[in-house]
Amino acid sequence: MPRRLARGLIVGLEDDGGITDYAKDTIAIVERAASPWAGMNLDLGNFRPPDVYGQVEMSIPYAVSTHVKTELTLDDGRTAPFDLERIFQMFAAHEFRGYMGLEYEAAGDPTRAVPEYLQRLRALATKYSA
Repeated sequence: MPRRLARGLIVGLEDDGGITDYAKDTIAIVERAASPWAGMNLDLGNFRPPDVYGQVEMSIPYAVSTHVKTELTLDDGRTAPFDLERIFQMFAAHEFRGYMGLEYEAAGDPTRAVPEYLQRLRALATKYSA
């Protein structure tokens, strides 16, 4: 797990296809870097099944920043909304301190959906940051 430093540039490897489709492989790359300056740019919606929630949770200790997505791929291949409450509970349990940006890629109208998601994320961040 990367050590958190008081200041400095930290490189985040994003799980975004190919050799980073699965958490275990992405974590292995970060661990091989063996540097306090290396971590994960954890993109919640990029892991492939099975057990996307489990992969997200195992990645949180390595995360230096996070892209919150609105949808995930289930084990049966269907797409479903992320359980954002569950996600924030996991991050809080791991005492995550870092950025959580919204990356909206769903089919809905972003001019309506993004403000609603940001309001929801703000409420969850407030709830789980206490």
